[in-house]
Formats: sequence, C-alpha cells, structure tokens
Amino acid sequence: MDKIILKIFHTIMVVSVVLMVTAFAVNHNGTSGENIVGLTPSSETENIDGVRSYNFDLQDIQLENQELAFLTSHQLVHVLADQKEIYALDKTGGIWGHTTGNVWNFLEIPEDTRELTVQIQSCYPSLAWYEVSFYMGCAMDVFHWIFERSIGAAVASSMVIFLGMIMVLYWLVVHKKAGIGNAMLYLGVFAMILGLWFLNETNIFTVVVSDRIAAGFMAFVLLMLMSVPFILFARSFFELKDTVFWKLLCVCSSAEIVLRIILQMLDIADLKETLLLSHIVLVLAHVYVIGCIIYKIRRKEVDGPVKAMVKGMFLIITATGTDMAMYYLHMSITDLFGGFAFLLFIALLGYEAAKTSMTMINNGILATKFEEMATRDTLTGLFSRNAYEKDIEEENPSSIVVITFDLNNLKACNDIYGHKKGDSYIVKAAASIATVFGDVGKCYRIGGDEFCCLSQKNTIQYLPEKIQLLHEKMEESREQLQMPEAYVACGYAEYKFGSDRDLEDTRNRADAMMYRNKKESKLSM
Repeated sequence: MDKIILKIFHTIMVVSVVLMVTAFAVNHNGTSGENIVGLTPSSETENIDGVRSYNFDLQDIQLENQELAFLTSHQLVHVLADQKEIYALDKTGGIWGHTTGNVWNFLEIPEDTRELTVQIQSCYPSLAWYEVSFYMGCAMDVFHWIFERSIGAAVASSMVIFLGMIMVLYWLVVHKKAGIGNAMLYLGVFAMILGLWFLNETNIFTVVVSDRIAAGFMAFVLLMLMSVPFILFARSFFELKDTVFWKLLCVCSSAEIVLRIILQMLDIADLKETLLLSHIVLVLAHVYVIGCIIYKIRRKEVDGPVKAMVKGMFLIITATGTDMAMYYLHMSITDLFGGFAFLLFIALLGYEAAKTSMTMINNGILATKFEEMATRDTLTGLFSRNAYEKDIEEENPSSIVVITFDLNNLKACNDIYGHKKGDSYIVKAAASIATVFGDVGKCYRIGGDEFCCLSQKNTIQYLPEKIQLLHEKMEESREQLQMPEAYVACGYAEYKFGSDRDLEDTRNRADAMMYRNKKESKLSM
C-alpha cells in the first residue's frame, strides 16, 4: 500500500510540473504580446543574386518608441530607411562558418521614416527557402514576448541538462564503491549534450547569447557528439556482449567529426553544409538501439529496462524524426514538443538506470554481508576460522609471528554457570584479545575456546608486555563475570626456515608454549 501511495504522489508531481511548464509555454496572451504587431511587407522582390527585398510602407504607422524585430537563420541582412542604411548584419565567422548564425535582429526605426526596405540574402543556397516574419513593438514588450513563447522549451532543455549532471555526479560517487555499470554515466553525458544543444536552439538563448557565430558552431559540434554516448548507453543499459557493431558506429561517428571539422577549418565546406553526415550517423545510432531492442525481444528477455527503452525510443524517434522531417521539408520547426519529448526520454531512462543501479548496490551490500558472515565469527566479531585459513595461505610465512590463546575451564564454566554465562566468558575474552593485540595483527576465533593472532616479526619484542596487559584485562573480566576460573593462556612463535614447513607448524609451536602457560596457570590457582 505504501508503494502505491508513493507512486500516485510521484505521478501527480510529474503531471503538475508538466502542466505548469505547459501553461507558460502555450499561453502567450500577456500584456507584452498584445502590444506586438505583425508587419506584412507591401511588396517583396528577389534579384538574380538571391537577395530578397521586403518593402514596408510606414507612412500611417506610429514609430515612436517602436522597434522592428525579426529572426534570421544563416542570412545576411541590410535595412534601409528611405534608401539610407540604418542596420547591417553581414559579418561572418570565417573558418568558424561563413554564416551569421541564427539571430534575432532588433532595430529602432527613425520616427520620420516613410519607407523601410529589409534586404536578406541566405549564406547557404539550401536555406534560400527560409521565410522571415517581421514584428514591431516596444523593445521591452518584444523581449517579453520572445521569452514567453520559448520559456517552455528553455525550461525543458535546462531540466535535461540538470538531470544529466545529477546522473554523472551520482555515477562518480557510487560506481567504484557499488560496482555499478557505466549506463548512468553515458546517459548523463548524452543528456547534458542533448540539453545544451536544445537550449542553444531556443529563442531565449538566441536573444541572450550575442556571439551567434560561436553559438552556431557549438550547435553543430554538440550534434556530432551525441551519437557515441547514446550508443554506449544502449550497450551498457542492455548489458550486451556486442563487440563489433558498437565499435563500427563509434568509429564512423569519430570519423564524421574529424572529417567535418577538417573541412570547416580548411575552408572547404561549412558544418552547416555537411549536416547530412550528422543526421546519417544519428539515424544509424537509432537503428542500433532498435536492433538491441529486437535482439532482446527475440531472446525473450523483455524486462524492465527493455520496456523502458521501447517507450523512450518511441519518444525520441518521434521528436528527432519530426525535427529532421521539418528541416528537410523546409518547414518551420517548433521546439516545444521536442523539448518535452527529450525530457521525458531522459527522465524515463534515467529512472530505470537508477533503479537498476540501486538493485546492483543492494546486491553488493548483500554480497558484502554474506562475505562478512563467512569471514567473521558471529558471537565475538573476530575473524573466523575460514578467514584464518585463507590468510595463512596468502601471507608470506617468513615475516609472521603466530600468537595463540586458549580459555581455561570453559567446559567447567558451562557446566556450573550455564552456556549463556559461558558465551559471556568467550565474548569478554575475545574483546580483551582484540583490544590488546588488535593493533599488531588480525585476531581470529579458530575454535570454541581457541583464538589466534597473526602479527609481524617486528612486533615480537612487545609480546611479553602485551600478554601481561591481557592478563590484567582478564582480571577485570573475572570480577565482572564473577568467574574466578576465567583465564586466557597465551603462547607465541615466529616462523623458522627449515623446521617449519608452513604457518601451521609455527602455530603448533605457539600452542606448545600456550599449553605450558595453561598448565602453570592452573597450578597457581
């Protein structure tokens, strides 16, 4: 019931956020929008050089405190007021692109202007189709109007970037400790690249960032960088053993990036003119992911990650397919749908990747607990016999001193006081051994009343003092337990070449010393 209530609340939260962002995105009826006027040219001509002239008759229009605003995409602009140039956008980026980029043009029109001419020429023949819309209004109203129309896409892309950063940070914190895969890392990197690219395409970013040539270059580079993390995420997310196709696609993507950058820097072809290569690589990346899904389905491995990827791919294919189709069909591109589609894709796959990683973390915790149960004595907390046998196989015997301990009269204590009191005796003795000898070696319980410590040879000079301290500790324990019979006998021996075949022989010699101490202690009591 608790899980159902939490799921309902999470769903309500997600829907509420979507509705709030959508409200800002689709309602453009604020006061700023009411004061924006769409201007229709009185005539439109195009010369043989592809320069398109838009002529406006402004004799009957009030121009005081009014600005003309229009968005151009990779176009040169000259504006003439009564045949006198008042504005020009004709500076291109050279090796960074023979283009002006996407620019929101704002200019104040002289109040006495009777005729306005806007001359526009595309930097690339493939964009000659682009139609420009003109608006007029108060400068502040125009800015508000642009922000209102693109706030939804800007928020969606910013959330994609934020989710990507969270996923990368999460992976950096937990992947080594928990041993999770790289799916979260690759999805986070992909999300940050995708979010930055999409934010760069919004009108808000176009208005705020003045260097439109650099912004245009960044957009093309980000688009080229998307494919590889997307492919690596799918491979890691599905835990595929594919050793061929993902490498080929990554090599193709890398070759595409290098080739396009070289063509750009050598002034042979701009990134805009070779954009088709990026689209081809992106399509191939989508095909690879679809192939991974089909492979999983055919093997009847339709688990949570596969179902989530099917839903996510439907969203991202719809968004990217719509974007590409509108680009090649020379249609205006709306950024709102794509923004939400990308956001939902990242959120959906991010949630599934996080759930998978949490399962791996929990499994790792369980494995650690099981390992600890196998190497720790449950009663005393000391290392177990299993841990002791493993360690003596791995240790270099020539550097080891073996210290052995045995509890006097444990059977008699069990018979007289009961097993519960006998267990208290064992726990108290183990705690004393760990307190005194824990700083010089690892302490083990290797039998019912038998204990051992593996220490380094350079500690042997301190052992008589340590043994005396242990006896003092046991004096305190005898009073607490009210058991005068409680006593820990000790012995130690260092490994000797020639006489000791292994550390078990060394322990036997330590046991011999311990039993002499045990006999002496019983005689003195």
